[in-house]
Amino acid sequence: MTNPQANTPGLLPDVPEYTAQIIHLWVAEESVRILTRQQQPLELLQQHLMQSNPLRQGLMKELLSEESVAQILSGQHAPVTKQLLAECEAIHKKVSQDEHNIVYQGCYILVLPTIVAFRAKEPRAKEMGEIEILCTILYNATVRGLTKESREGAEKSPLDTRIYQQISALFALLDQEYHRKHHKEETQSYHKEETQS
Repeated sequence: MTNPQANTPGLLPDVPEYTAQIIHLWVAEESVRILTRQQQPLELLQQHLMQSNPLRQGLMKELLSEESVAQILSGQHAPVTKQLLAECEAIHKKVSQDEHNIVYQGCYILVLPTIVAFRAKEPRAKEMGEIEILCTILYNATVRGLTKESREGAEKSPLDTRIYQQISALFALLDQEYHRKHHKEETQSYHKEETQS
């Protein structure tokens, strides 16, 4: 499920809401590091991030907690980022191995060469999960989108555009699975509460 308000127009490729949040959290983490290096207060960043939609507001509030900022400044990801990424990785691993889900497997096969190519050229990628690799590719595209060259009108190559579209298609299906999982958990929790009362 894609949330049309989840992305900053012109900044990110068309990425579904939950997987997009990983990239937005990474951007926010880098903003925290930059502002801290420049000895600037984080209040302005907090005000900016809190103008987002309710889902992202909650995530950003967690990211800007004292504990999270300390971890970010030590070179790690914030706990909320790690949790969301781990959950998406777990769902992806389960669904990509489900031979009955041929649509997801078809999209996965399309992005697999991109994952393999990234692992071949990036030594650190051996320790990364597949969703983290795909998010990293889109994150790098986002960062490039903020450079002077891109602002002056440099266009993406057809290959890049196709890769982003393939990743976005997989992420759209991943988001559906994310919603399905959480809806199932919420329904089970509701029925449990009804039974106890």
